[in-house]
Amino acid sequence: MPDPVAIAGARLHPLSCGHVLLLSRLTGWEPLGTEYPAEDIPSGLFVCSRPWREAWRGVGTWRSRRFLRRVARNVALPEVGKAWADYLERALVLPVFRRTNRAQQRGLNVPAARPVGAPFLLRLRLFALAELGLGEDGFCDMGLADLVWLWLARAEDLGEVRLSDDKEFDFVDWAKEQDRLRNSSIGKEAE
Repeated sequence: MPDPVAIAGARLHPLSCGHVLLLSRLTGWEPLGTEYPAEDIPSGLFVCSRPWREAWRGVGTWRSRRFLRRVARNVALPEVGKAWADYLERALVLPVFRRTNRAQQRGLNVPAARPVGAPFLLRLRLFALAELGLGEDGFCDMGLADLVWLWLARAEDLGEVRLSDDKEFDFVDWAKEQDRLRNSSIGKEAE
């Protein structure tokens, strides 16, 4: 689990797919690497300071208006905007991975890291529904980073990306060689 984040007195939950969908609907923000509108940071803090279902039900209620009034005083501070941008950036950028030869042979242009934009979020949604068998609520409940890692693990199994570097593979090869040597010496002792 990521470390808890608190911005302007609001303790934020890990960003789930439900949070991203709600933020997109409330503010018109598309998570395509575009900046989140500064005037909508209080709404974003309201949404992400509670589970997505509670936020969905709470938008427009007296509690949300009270929260927005309380937080609005602190949002003008530059460190709040930077902290919010860092929170979104950590949740919306894929980890670095390498293209494999198989992906290059198929002509896939897979960047080393890419923002989770609207089309990619739709692909993740289809992956969650079709491949993982999650329902709509299950998709929204899932942490965005968790879903991205599952998607990348599947892509790695298919040979399209590589999540490890050469040093890790060298270590695995060394460990396999050590196991082979140990097993061969045990076999000789048994004879």
